[in-house]
Amino acid sequence: MLLSVSLATSLLIAPPAVQRPAERIALSWDAPAVCPDGRALLERIDGFAPGVTTRAREASLRGRVDQTDTGYALALTLVEPGGQTIERSFEAGGCEELANAAALLVAVLLDPVASAKTVAASSKPEPEPKPEPELPPPTPEEAPADREEQAPPPSIVVVDEAPRDPSAPLDLELGLRIFTGGGYGPTTTGTAALGGALALLGERWRVELGAAWIPPRTVRPELGVGGVFDAWFVRAGGCFVPRVGARERIELPLCGAVELGQVRGRGVDELPVVLDAGLPWIALGLGQGLWFRPLRRLAFGLDVEAAVPLRRGSFVVESVEVQNLAPVSVRALAGVELRLFRR
Repeated sequence: MLLSVSLATSLLIAPPAVQRPAERIALSWDAPAVCPDGRALLERIDGFAPGVTTRAREASLRGRVDQTDTGYALALTLVEPGGQTIERSFEAGGCEELANAAALLVAVLLDPVASAKTVAASSKPEPEPKPEPELPPPTPEEAPADREEQAPPPSIVVVDEAPRDPSAPLDLELGLRIFTGGGYGPTTTGTAALGGALALLGERWRVELGAAWIPPRTVRPELGVGGVFDAWFVRAGGCFVPRVGARERIELPLCGAVELGQVRGRGVDELPVVLDAGLPWIALGLGQGLWFRPLRRLAFGLDVEAAVPLRRGSFVVESVEVQNLAPVSVRALAGVELRLFRR
């Protein structure tokens, strides 16, 4: 009897079951502090298609907002419950406009029927009121209070976005770079270097075609015997470009390249006969860079490169070897790059 009373009492005073909040779509949202946060974005999505973030909880959404010269830019990636990936990017003058557009786009992609009903209901014109019968003007004591005018509902524009074709090209950028620096090589002496390059950039890669000039330098290993040496070469290469740091503004390109050019020498004026000579420069290069991108269209940084010539040679004046091609050429180059456009 006592056991039964205790059991009944424990059942009566047992705490009520706590309901766990419903799971929603997985969200990764990176935006400036002045922009709506991830919770606000999910609420706006549910505003266009009620409950869609819970029904589509197997989907995932990733968004990144960057500030531009004219406003804000958004890169959005949606993985639907079926596994299809949809990517979109667009710009707006303000963060609120960008968040509203993103919420509407996601709602249309996940539940187009519910989104269409919401948009139609909000944009449906109100019926014209029927004319009321004319009444005699009221006396001042009977004049009704002024009615507050209701503001018209905000207009909503439906964006017709088709799913991204997986075979479509990724976003590309075109870069123009100039650089200067110095090091050791291509001859066995210290040298300076000037040049530029044209590059095509993807999300984690770049390919480039550049050219460099090694200014003339006079070398006199023995009194009265020497020469003036310079060089030029074109360079084609490709790089793997990991990005780290806040908003991935730091780039660490690891590059391989092929260099083709010529190393030239000319005897000094003290010789009875002044001759010119040239050696072909064919080399394989490897480099590591450190670049910082403070603005969307501007980057600057430093590259450290090494090049190994595939052919060797030397310059001789009256049986005296004045210079030869170094077994390894090493150089450090500082540069600035302009990113022209994105498509």
